[in-house]
Amino acid sequence: MDTITHTLFGLTLYGAVNKTGMTRKEKQALLFTTVAGSQIPDIDVISSWWDTAGRYQMWHRGLTHSVFLVPVWAAVLAVLGRWIWKTRGWFWLLIGALAVFIHDTSDLFNAWGTGYLEPFSAERVTFGTIPIVDLTFWALMLGGWLVVRYRRRRRQGAGGPA
Repeated sequence: MDTITHTLFGLTLYGAVNKTGMTRKEKQALLFTTVAGSQIPDIDVISSWWDTAGRYQMWHRGLTHSVFLVPVWAAVLAVLGRWIWKTRGWFWLLIGALAVFIHDTSDLFNAWGTGYLEPFSAERVTFGTIPIVDLTFWALMLGGWLVVRYRRRRRQGAGGPA
């Protein structure tokens, strides 16, 4: 999938979390964790910087997209959250793991496939059912955002809580 779709997955995950009782710093950490977690497996794109032989696609969606690296990426995100925003608790590890898992698993559905089971299998796993850029996902997430926004405005207009 493309960067925009992964970002939208992260923003959707952020929106799905009940933030009642969270401090401003915790909300910032949550936004960072969900969006960065939705992007971090694509850190392998930096291999294109030194790829002079045109082998970038061999690296992309390889080990960094392994389901076995989900806890590693989640730990990196949790440590960064603790270091930058002073967050504590298992929630940050779990929400980071969910964001990374969504990225890795959603990439299985495009034609390129991923190294989902690396390093234990060199096989690229793919279902090949959606294109890399899928405007349907964009439309669904935009529709959900509009529904939430419309409902919030209706409640505010009716004098109810936002």
